[in-house]
Amino acid sequence: MELVDIYNEQYQYVRTQQRFDNKALNEYNKSVHAYIINNNNELLIQKRSDTKKENPGMWEAVGGGVEYNEDSQTAILREIKEEINKTFYKNDLEFIGTIKYPGYIADVYVVKCNDAIETFKIQEGEVSDIKWATHEDIEELLKQNIFYSSSYNYFNNYYLKNK
Repeated sequence: MELVDIYNEQYQYVRTQQRFDNKALNEYNKSVHAYIINNNNELLIQKRSDTKKENPGMWEAVGGGVEYNEDSQTAILREIKEEINKTFYKNDLEFIGTIKYPGYIADVYVVKCNDAIETFKIQEGEVSDIKWATHEDIEELLKQNIFYSSSYNYFNNYYLKNK
């Protein structure tokens, strides 16, 4: 049984419940997204496993749900370690914003990394592929409707400001 904390629109704690239990329209699970970028301004993206319940086969940034009594920094570091087997630390994270989308409030982070793609190890059953992608590559995936873009605008604004 996986427990999650539920929040209201003001990001205030409401209660703890099982992850996939129903919640009211104005209630949210916390989630996290990490845009891992290298010195070539490429983004590490991952392809969700075809067996995933939500958005199977879609490309996306690393991320996931925040667990019961867990802060978002701890959650994104855990998700990065689980999904691509890389260890980062809180001081490696740059917070760039929080977004709301149906049922979720997501904290969005940027992490700098220049490791070769071969040094990453994907989590079987969660991720089926990873690659470094340019801004143009992602724009093309968006046009093809195969990039899950819930927090991409935050990254895009960050990217354009820091290019």
